[in-house]
Amino acid sequence: MSAKQECSPLVSVVIPVRNGARTIREQLDALAAQEFSGTWELVIADNGSTDGTADIAAEFHKRIPLLRIVQAADGTGINFARNAGVRASRGERVLICDADDRVHPGWISGHVRALEEFDVTGGPLEFAELNPDRVAGLHADKAQTGPPVAGRFLPYATGCNFGFRREVWDRLGGFDDAWKRGHTETEFCWRAQLEGFTLGWAPTAVVSYRRATEVSGELRRLFRSAQALPRLYRTFGERGMPGSFFRSAIRAWAWLLYRVPWAVLKPVWRLKWLQVLAWRSGRLTGSVRYRTLYL
Repeated sequence: MSAKQECSPLVSVVIPVRNGARTIREQLDALAAQEFSGTWELVIADNGSTDGTADIAAEFHKRIPLLRIVQAADGTGINFARNAGVRASRGERVLICDADDRVHPGWISGHVRALEEFDVTGGPLEFAELNPDRVAGLHADKAQTGPPVAGRFLPYATGCNFGFRREVWDRLGGFDDAWKRGHTETEFCWRAQLEGFTLGWAPTAVVSYRRATEVSGELRRLFRSAQALPRLYRTFGERGMPGSFFRSAIRAWAWLLYRVPWAVLKPVWRLKWLQVLAWRSGRLTGSVRYRTLYL
């Protein structure tokens, strides 16, 4: 090991996972092939898997020497598992990815470089490699040049391609375990920025992202994301998040009613109609659930 490697701070990669046996081997192969020359560890936070996920991960000890599997089965939700993994990690820089995606060779290096300048970092997602053409085509026009913005408020780092300095996690008290579905990482990123931390972009830290292959899975994702927006507004409305536009909601529901015949008769229109329905239904359900009007 070179003197430069010995002096470099340890980087921790954390994978929260529950029943990821079908896909985690591909992600671990990608991590084992990283081009990063510094020292890094991998912490897999197993959130109660019953499908042999831990056994598959254990096969990679020789290829990823600093690999540890920690149990995170005492609670539920991805934020609980993220916290368990970060808590068990030792690095000054922490990177988070998911078990069902595939990081590109420069992923660790890209985040580490960006974390020299920023406190929290996100990176671009790629959709063609792990998804069939009909799914990848839905995202063909969504090339990312910076972190996404939610609710017309602040940017955030996508939870499957995420980096931060440990001091951020320490100051914030970790991820909020109560956020289990939809914008779980957004809440963390927004709190960080409101505390004065910076959020930046790691353009070379690319992740191939696996979407649901069935339409129902994509619709559930949209619904959960939309349902979380009223909760974000309830939490951050007084800190600057703008409210929703009532007229836009009325127009969207009117469009859905008007386009019913097209959705029934024309398959090319059906998916778009269902996507809008899932999004607007999520926002309506979230408004009721969290007792906050955000249509």
